[in-house]
Amino acid sequence: MVSRRTPARHVFPDQTASETPRVASAPSIESAIPGQGPVIVMTAALAEASAVARAFRLSAPESEWKQATLEGRWSLVRCGVGKSNAAMCVARGLRGMDEPGAVVLNLGICGVLPAESNSHHPMPAPQVGSVVVAEASVYADEGVQTPDGFQDMAGLGFPYWAGAKGGASCMSVVAEGGLVERVASKLAERVGASVHVGRIATVSTCSGTNALAREIAARTGAIAEGMEGAAVGHAVARCAEGGRQIDFLEVRVVSNTTGDRGKQVWDIKGALTTLTRVAEALRGAPA
Repeated sequence: MVSRRTPARHVFPDQTASETPRVASAPSIESAIPGQGPVIVMTAALAEASAVARAFRLSAPESEWKQATLEGRWSLVRCGVGKSNAAMCVARGLRGMDEPGAVVLNLGICGVLPAESNSHHPMPAPQVGSVVVAEASVYADEGVQTPDGFQDMAGLGFPYWAGAKGGASCMSVVAEGGLVERVASKLAERVGASVHVGRIATVSTCSGTNALAREIAARTGAIAEGMEGAAVGHAVARCAEGGRQIDFLEVRVVSNTTGDRGKQVWDIKGALTTLTRVAEALRGAPA
């Protein structure tokens, strides 16, 4: 059940033979990612990269910004934590790529935001262990806080890209609707966890107080928060300018609650296990 509100291989720079795992056996079930173009999976942390690589029965590259071929059109790269690392890694990796129909997937773990602060929150709300497919990846804190409320950079007259909408709602990178629906449906069939479609906030400071968690949820309309998604999508969109066909999607597994740090509930191990199942479903591996 999905809950929601109303083969060319691309090689990242500096790839080394020792960091390229052997190709795994071909899957026998259709991939959730349509087309024949390259699929580039980007994670931030080594634990996330390792969880994805396990879906292909391989090991993750130990170094950041080093591409690893998983199989066929699938590759994996670890960008490092945060927006700057993510955006630079994407821009560097997509530079000069001319294969049509590429897809960049940002996979990882996330914190769930409080439902009571968000009128857009799906019901039932995600829990620790749930999967969130981002219909939009939202810059949560790029702007200025004033006595009258938050204004993002677009609302201040400095949009990050042409046509970026801002104001109090925050700039966001919207995923292609057909891809969101296909992925969410496939994950709901195969992962064994609840799957939710909604916004994911991209933050510089994680919500370690109740006040900040409520503020981020209310400001962005997001149901979860991470630290890279909007920057990955932003860089993909800029690299696609001029008619290049590159899709982007952020998918995360909830590893923790947000709010007061000492009262948060965590299950990183369980979330990473589910992340492996997410990658298996996206790949099309047998259940």
